[in-house]
Amino acid sequence: MPTVLSAAVGTPDPKLDGIDQRDSLRKAGESKRTEFIYSIDDLKLENCGHAAIRMGVFMLIDGYPGAYQDWYKPHQVVSDLYEDVSINYTRPFVDEMMLLNVKDDPNEHVDLSKKYPDIVIKLKSRLEYSHKQNVTANYPNISPFSAPSKYGGFWSPGWC
Repeated sequence: MPTVLSAAVGTPDPKLDGIDQRDSLRKAGESKRTEFIYSIDDLKLENCGHAAIRMGVFMLIDGYPGAYQDWYKPHQVVSDLYEDVSINYTRPFVDEMMLLNVKDDPNEHVDLSKKYPDIVIKLKSRLEYSHKQNVTANYPNISPFSAPSKYGGFWSPGWC
């Protein structure tokens, strides 16, 4: 929101969540953002709860990283595509952390958490701080109107 306000020649409120990126966009410069929260999921089940944060070149995934161990394009999302792909949910992810260098390893294959425990501690601390700032998530009951069979194989909220 601060970027939009700045572009509209407004003055962003310093208490407003976000960073004014107008100069970075106008001049194709470096981002003013130094960290980014990808996700904070309140589910604590072994195969669901997860959170992720990026600071600089490092990204920390806390918990379940997703079903598949590789990146895939949206048009590749079909059920038979993953027959020979290793599935993550076969191993427990409770209190499991993965530290990745997304600049040197953009496909996110090399876990550096054992090599850089100090970075894990720093990112985990920032993630915990951010989690305390969150509003508790609302998980509504699953609607039968959201079934993939009604939307070409994809889940939908069911109301749109």
